[in-house]
Amino acid sequence: MINLPGPRKERSNDDARRGIPMTAPEVRWVIDQLEAQNPNKNARRRLAELALGRPNITPDGKDVYREYLALLK
Repeated sequence: MINLPGPRKERSNDDARRGIPMTAPEVRWVIDQLEAQNPNKNARRRLAELALGRPNITPDGKDVYREYLALLK
């Protein structure tokens, strides 16, 4: 299991529905959930790649996804 350093914050559905951008701590929390629930490495990689194209993720959140992708290789 990949464990990225840094703080975590649970992402609320209300924030997502309101279009509030996802921050780096929220991305780390999402990655933790993904790692725990999905054993398929290719699926996890694809989700991270797709997330980089989303407009509702902060630049520091996208950096966390880039870091995660580098560790998946």
